[in-house]
Amino acid sequence: MPGIKIYPTGGKGTVRYGVGPSLAFAFDQDYQSILLYNNNGMVIGQDVGYRDRFTFGIMINNSLNINPTEHLYLGLEMGLGFRYYESVEGGYTTTGIGPDGEPLVQFGFKAGYRF
Repeated sequence: MPGIKIYPTGGKGTVRYGVGPSLAFAFDQDYQSILLYNNNGMVIGQDVGYRDRFTFGIMINNSLNINPTEHLYLGLEMGLGFRYYESVEGGYTTTGIGPDGEPLVQFGFKAGYRF
């Protein structure tokens, strides 16, 4: 998720807040289960499998970086955005922002120790 982060309260201090846009790229697999029917409406089989899916969107990330001590680091991050392009193998392709589009949501927690 390449992006830019701006620290409106400054880059130094115990607690720092950051905000900025980023591009979101996602590659995953979508599980598909479809019942197959004959002309009489009876189930004659089932098509089960995985399909590759690619999603592209834009997010706004908010982050809170906390250094309670000289060596301890804690970070919280939350992003919210929308999908602009989605393609499913053997299925559909959508572009643009529609009313039925699922939002992109990202949460993160980081903990670290500085030597």
